[in-house]
Amino acid sequence: MRIEGEDFEPINNKYGFSNYLPEKPKFSLRHPLSLKLYEHGLGNYEHYKTYASEVHDHIRKLTLSAFGVTLNSDLSEREYEKAAKMYRDIKGYYLHLYEKEYQIYL
Repeated sequence: MRIEGEDFEPINNKYGFSNYLPEKPKFSLRHPLSLKLYEHGLGNYEHYKTYASEVHDHIRKLTLSAFGVTLNSDLSEREYEKAAKMYRDIKGYYLHLYEKEYQIYL
């Protein structure tokens, strides 16, 4: 259910977005990509700054805040089922918008 790198890879490959990057990525396409280069370490530049795990954390926090809690364990069983659905819905919408955004680079 949680958003993973596997969710980004097919989108990044589907439209060949990586072919439009000034520097061809030497890394997995399992991240939300950016046209801008970011330094990772000394002299290493990549077209990503965020990771799927960070996207997951933001969606998780947004979902929990809708129920007025900060921890999954604070949810009742009924709320947990609703929160799981909300997380899936937000994840699906996020991936839809991510894919739609990178269609413009074709």
